[in-house]
Amino acid sequence: MALCASLSKLRSDSIRSMLSKHVTSTVTLQRKSSEPVMRPRPELQWERGAVLNAALVKDGDTYHTLYRAINHEAGWSEQNRGTYESSIGFAKSQDGLTWEANVEPVVPFGFVGDYEAEDPRVTRIGDIYYMTYCLYSISEGIPVPGYSVSKDLLHWEHKGELVPYESCGINKNAVLFPEKIDDKFVLMHRPECQAFKHLPFTDFDWRTWSRFNEMSEEQSPGITLSVSKDLKEWTETEIIMQPRKDCWDNYKVGPGAPPIATEKGWLVVYHGVDTNHVYRLGLAMLDKDNPKRVIARQKECLLEPELDWEKNGDVPNVVFTCGAVLEDNTLKVLYGGADRVLGWAEADVSAFIASC
Repeated sequence: MALCASLSKLRSDSIRSMLSKHVTSTVTLQRKSSEPVMRPRPELQWERGAVLNAALVKDGDTYHTLYRAINHEAGWSEQNRGTYESSIGFAKSQDGLTWEANVEPVVPFGFVGDYEAEDPRVTRIGDIYYMTYCLYSISEGIPVPGYSVSKDLLHWEHKGELVPYESCGINKNAVLFPEKIDDKFVLMHRPECQAFKHLPFTDFDWRTWSRFNEMSEEQSPGITLSVSKDLKEWTETEIIMQPRKDCWDNYKVGPGAPPIATEKGWLVVYHGVDTNHVYRLGLAMLDKDNPKRVIARQKECLLEPELDWEKNGDVPNVVFTCGAVLEDNTLKVLYGGADRVLGWAEADVSAFIASC
């Protein structure tokens, strides 16, 4: 199938998504600290403004994170932007609550030329770590997925665009599966609605992730899956999850952490947004052999903004993750609060897995 799906294909995807099991038994993440586990360090210019949207890797007894850090002045706002520069920092922890962070970024601002590397996700395939991120064009303001590779999480080689703009248009939230399927890399991402890609970029609406404020259901973009043999050409692209009417994720949805292999399939932590622009986390399960098939999707959210630092920050009312690990049946999530700080939460997901 061509990379840019037709409207008829989008309709069939929407119907299939609605047929997936909506699990009513509720799993919720429990915060392990009422305070952020990581805050920006004001003495370091590259992260003085915010730390957020962090990848998570468990190696032995140690958790590692690659987190987005922002250099901006105190009092920054969307209306009063001033300096706003993204870098990626590195930190490690034994318990997820106390982190030891490097003084220098591992991916500094300017590392990728005229782009910022934002919202990193990290997947290990074989002995190579793949860090996917949003490549945000500083001059044009257009985001596309990019990636770097490493063998030690500290030294990264930037490989360029992962999904070119010419293929899918405006695109974010790219995350690789931790193993190949049928000898192909598998990617989740969130391209804009392909039917409107030809329209001027200035028509794009970030709130709806579209060119128009109101779209029919079949035109709604969502979590999209593609495959590739070489990380260059992506095919077999299908939308597998879309917003749900009359639900907490009724406005837009996007990939969160890399999928996690379980006995029942691929466990997916994703983000969803409602019409009040509140960001929450959700839970779904994909078929192990055919991840385009959504086996189950929890009806209720995993986590929503409740604490002050989740409701108030650079972007209010946001919990957002780029990283999660599963230990036995305990899901552990490092998440951003209001695009300013990082929190840690855990949940027993055995009931959800058993229901799939």
